[in-house]
Amino acid sequence: MERDFPIPTYEQALEVDVPSYSSKVLDGEQSLISIPRTGQRRVAPTGKFERSSGHLTVILDAQSPCADQPTYGLNSVISGNVKFNKKTDDVVDVVIKLSGKMDMVISEAGAMEETLFSETFPLWSAHDASTSGQRCAPTTLPFSLPMPNEYLSGDVLKSLPPSLESQCLTSPALFAKVRYELSIHVDWVPKLGGLVSKKKRLDIPFTYLPRMRPFRPILDNPDFLQTVKTAPEEWTEIPAQLEPTDNSKPVHFFIPTAKIYALSDTIPFHIQLTGAVSHLSEFLPPSYTEPYLNAPPKKKRGRPAHDVGEPTIKVELIRQIVADIRGIRTFKNLRIGHGQLLPLPQARALPCNDCEIALDWMGSLTAESEISFGGFTTGNLTMKDFVMLTITPSCNSNFKNFKLPVSVRLVTDPWIDTTSRDDHDALTRERTR
Repeated sequence: MERDFPIPTYEQALEVDVPSYSSKVLDGEQSLISIPRTGQRRVAPTGKFERSSGHLTVILDAQSPCADQPTYGLNSVISGNVKFNKKTDDVVDVVIKLSGKMDMVISEAGAMEETLFSETFPLWSAHDASTSGQRCAPTTLPFSLPMPNEYLSGDVLKSLPPSLESQCLTSPALFAKVRYELSIHVDWVPKLGGLVSKKKRLDIPFTYLPRMRPFRPILDNPDFLQTVKTAPEEWTEIPAQLEPTDNSKPVHFFIPTAKIYALSDTIPFHIQLTGAVSHLSEFLPPSYTEPYLNAPPKKKRGRPAHDVGEPTIKVELIRQIVADIRGIRTFKNLRIGHGQLLPLPQARALPCNDCEIALDWMGSLTAESEISFGGFTTGNLTMKDFVMLTITPSCNSNFKNFKLPVSVRLVTDPWIDTTSRDDHDALTRERTR
């Protein structure tokens, strides 16, 4: 039987309060799924940076206290004041210049200097002021300038690289430096009838550090074996082959899916080798292999593994620097992080020599503390980051040396919560009901 439901009038509909969108769970609502983030937002600095020369002082806003030089990031505004500590009736012009330069030297190609950008901003002019009846410059001149994010490389717009200074002295030697500068130029005419104006210049080098965050977090639980079934989407597998003389053996390398990590992140990883017991015996402790096989050489006290021919497995963060000067390219690989590995225990009763087994290692790696910026690409200079798995077999092994580079991106800041603490607490209470 059909029922006739009356349609409400517009007047009746307007009387109903439309709920506002919110992450908080209101009365009568239920949270189906939520992933509250952790961490804190980065608070913008509120200090001042001051630089003086003679009667001229420049004060820059929004800087960290006691900093050696000012720092600006992506879409920053360079604001502050120019102050004169004397009368300004002889000042003719005040100009601010922003510039960025990149210097490179390759022992096989020579040197190169490139101006990334150079911009000039008139701050005060006696000629313009005279039309308004103003005779002398103010003793304080405020300014606010946009920091450019890009520069023109040929006909292509490129993102500005961060401030850096890097040198590799191994042949071919490579030196690279990116520097940015704020300059104040003051022209004035001496009072005693001088016809030639004098110039005063105050240079302030600054650090350009574009900041970025990963788009997703790393799992709180870094144990691959405990999380791969409940959250397989959080891990990505990079399969490869460890090649002996007879046939290849599978290598399974797992890292967090995003492949974008903060410099401060602890990056978990998992390594698995699969194959017959006889083929992988050199990667097992002697106590496991002795019942079935000839044990590999025992490590001598106080000597590294490679000195006695034992196999080694290591995971590192590698930064590759690629420089190009007049068509001559040079590559340099720098280690910027070293991983810690932990072999996972195996069953004491190993199968026969021809039976398949899986050997597992878990570990983590972090970038070195002095690394302050992530990878980037410009016209002539590129820095890329990799997670590198290296397996070096024993001296009498049939396996070949193995390297597996995995391209990742390192960024300045960790993934954080965009939800307020009140929202986080509300979501937590809802999940525990």
